[in-house]
Amino acid sequence: MDKKELKNIFQFLDNSEYSLDQDIIDNHCTDWRGDFIGTSNIILFPKSSDSISKIIKTCEKNHIPIIPQGGNTGLVGGSVPRKGKGEIILNLKNMNNIRKINLTDNSITIESGCILEDLKKKLWEHNMEFPLNMGSKGSCQIGGNIATNAGGVNYIKYGSIRQNILGLEIITTNGEIISNLSSIKKNNTGLDLKQIFIGSEGTLGIITAATFRIYKKPQERCILWLGSSFVSKILETYSSFTKVFCDQISSFELMNQKSLKILKKIGIEFSIDKEYYCLI
Repeated sequence: MDKKELKNIFQFLDNSEYSLDQDIIDNHCTDWRGDFIGTSNIILFPKSSDSISKIIKTCEKNHIPIIPQGGNTGLVGGSVPRKGKGEIILNLKNMNNIRKINLTDNSITIESGCILEDLKKKLWEHNMEFPLNMGSKGSCQIGGNIATNAGGVNYIKYGSIRQNILGLEIITTNGEIISNLSSIKKNNTGLDLKQIFIGSEGTLGIITAATFRIYKKPQERCILWLGSSFVSKILETYSSFTKVFCDQISSFELMNQKSLKILKKIGIEFSIDKEYYCLI
């Protein structure tokens, strides 16, 4: 469909909830590495779950394919439209409210467009820690993290994002809003339906909000950078550290010399005289 037709179809949206500006659209049709480049004639920036529900129902009625998009930091092209397929982009950046911070049961309810780093900084004000952490934290959105079941660098201590989600709000492919944002941790009442949507990458519905476990912020941090010419020595180090410090270890990241040389090429200066390094 051309831009005029699409504008008429989505006329129920506020002017700030969509754009027909091709420069803005093209900026969201490419992944951040430039490996995947697609096309679209409109991008939507809904501000509420009700708007997304109406969008999905409208797209179903008019047979318009949707590409849900968060921070577009993925590496496999799942967040950009394909070329010439008539797909529209539904970007969640405007759904970025923190709905509730509960320091009684240590939980937080947030919308999918929240930037991970902004969320972490907000919780630090309450002396709390959000369990997920990754290199793209300055631009990735929580909805995309959930849709891809992100692991991040704190996996050892907190597990993947899946282990920390208590409830979800989802809009299904027929536009139905399913909201279960309960913060109850001990819940054995039947099937845990939210797990179906975690990691589904937008194929079963669009995740609009979630309730997460949050944790007490560590009072101090110790960072170690160790190198070895043998992977076996790194594994021995890992085994020793986890036996002594148990769940006090939040991250243990292994890097080889090849990847570190790539970092040097982009201007990060450090000496590399071992084949392998680990960040603890």
